[in-house]
Amino acid sequence: MNIVKTTINGLLVIQINPIKDPRGEVVSIYEKEAFLKLNINENFNQDFITTSLKKNTVRGLHFQRVPFQQTKLVRCQRGAIIDVTVDLRKSSATYQQIFSVDLKEDDWKWLYIPSGIAHGFLTLIDHTQVAYKISGKYSQEHATGINWNDPIFNIDLKVRSSGVILSNKDRNLPNFDEKETYFP
Repeated sequence: MNIVKTTINGLLVIQINPIKDPRGEVVSIYEKEAFLKLNINENFNQDFITTSLKKNTVRGLHFQRVPFQQTKLVRCQRGAIIDVTVDLRKSSATYQQIFSVDLKEDDWKWLYIPSGIAHGFLTLIDHTQVAYKISGKYSQEHATGINWNDPIFNIDLKVRSSGVILSNKDRNLPNFDEKETYFP
C-alpha cells in the first residue's frame, strides 16, 4: 500500500497494489491489520454501495453531525468519479479547504475521510458504483450536508449546474454558513 497525504489534515489517498499475472490480478481490498499500520483504527461497521445510472450524477456534499459523525473509506468499484471533500472542522488548520481526486474502477484507490469532512462526488461514466466502508451509525436526524454548488467553495466539477442529476434532498441542501460550527 502507498499512502498519499492530501492538502486536508487526516484525509488520505490509499493506493492498493494488486498482484498481477497472466490470468489477471488479485487484490486485498481491505485488511484491518494493514490499515492499523497506517494508524487507521476505525470500527467500520457498515458497507454501502451506491449505483448511479447516469453520467453527471452528483451525490453530496454529505456528513453527519455530532454525536453521529462518521468516518469513511470510499472507492470507485465501477466507472469513474471526481470525489470532493471539504474540511468542516473549525479547529483544523485546513478548515474550509477543498480536496478533489479522480477515482476509477481500475486504479485501486481508497479515499480515507475522517469525520468532520463533507463528502460528495460527480459520476463521469454511466452505471458508476461507489463502495463505502463507514464507521458509526446512520441517524436521519443528524444526516445533512452542504450544497455541492455552494458559492463560497466554488467547487469546479467541470459540469454546468443545469447538466447535473441530483436527488431532491441534495438539490435542497443549504449553502455553507460561516457562522455555523459544523464540527469543533
